[in-house]
This record gives sequence, C-alpha cells and structure tokens, in this order.
Amino acid sequence: MREIVLAVRTLVFEILPQPLEMIDTSCKLIGYGFGQRYADMVCSLIPSKMGVKLGLAYGASLPDPNGLLGGEGKVHRHINFQSPADVHRSGVRPLLKAALAAQQARSRT
Repeated sequence: MREIVLAVRTLVFEILPQPLEMIDTSCKLIGYGFGQRYADMVCSLIPSKMGVKLGLAYGASLPDPNGLLGGEGKVHRHINFQSPADVHRSGVRPLLKAALAAQQARSRT
C-alpha cells in the first residue's frame, strides 16, 4: 500500500505546481489543491483495502476517453491504483492535467 501511495503522490507533485497537501484524518484522505475550499482542490489520495484511489474534484465533468474514472457521484470521480505501475497507464496523466486545468479555470471566475 505504501508503495502505491508514494507512486501516486509523486505523480501529483510532478503535475501540480506546488500544491497544498492537506491531511484529513477523519476522512482518511490526503487532499491536494491551492486553498481550503472544495473549489480549490484538484485531487485527493484515498487509501482503501483494494488499493489507492486518486479522487478528482469535479471529475464527473472531465473527458475520460480511456474509461479510467470510477464512482457514480454527480461531481467527484476517482482512478483506482492497485500497483505502483498503474500510474503509467494511458490516460492517467491527461486526467490529472485536466483536473488541474479545471481548477485553474474555476479560480479565475
């Protein structure tokens, strides 16, 4: 589990320019973004028994041609990771970059 979390965290720091890293112990997740509001969030790491989920804020509105996004929420979606190598799957980086671009667009309005 630790190796998967570290691999996904490394990916987040490669794509997001100096994000705030916020630990929410009550929800058992680590949030990444540029402020304290949900609108400022880009993504979150959510460890689970099945692996690690990379939650994407407003992910339901992101293009997902590779079909990586899971979840059925109206706003939030996630990508499942079951091994550190999963960070290299086709479509992972574009989704995270799209989530960053969406957050930047939200912050301009």
